[in-house]
Amino acid sequence: MLIIPSSENEFLASILLGIKKRSKSLKHNTWNAKIEKVFVEYENGRSEKVELKLQPFNENAWLEIDIWDDRWLSIHCWARTKENNWDWFEEARLFPNVTSKSFVTALEATYKTFFRMNSDDVIQFKPIWTNLLATGPKLL
Repeated sequence: MLIIPSSENEFLASILLGIKKRSKSLKHNTWNAKIEKVFVEYENGRSEKVELKLQPFNENAWLEIDIWDDRWLSIHCWARTKENNWDWFEEARLFPNVTSKSFVTALEATYKTFFRMNSDDVIQFKPIWTNLLATGPKLL
């Protein structure tokens, strides 16, 4: 059974509600799933984040997403098998207009992409998240 925590933060609560609505799909389309709420203490207060860890199939492959209460998101997808050894990481702030439905749609598309992934194809993850993440200009 997938246990989904609650949150006092409006943004995280909406994301968790979106995940809860799709929890049956998550449960049946992944090998392993875990969601935890974590508080991080700072000198001037604390922040809340949700850690989402999905194992799309029963090999050494994981999708890990950390979502902070200020809309910061880090996504880490990786696999370490005899046939495949690949890694993809992205972090940025979610646009203000991103809904929990669009987040969950991107989440589902990401873990479904794992099944056809290899080290040459990791760029397939980027288009899934491009319209949701405010990555900003990059230094050359």
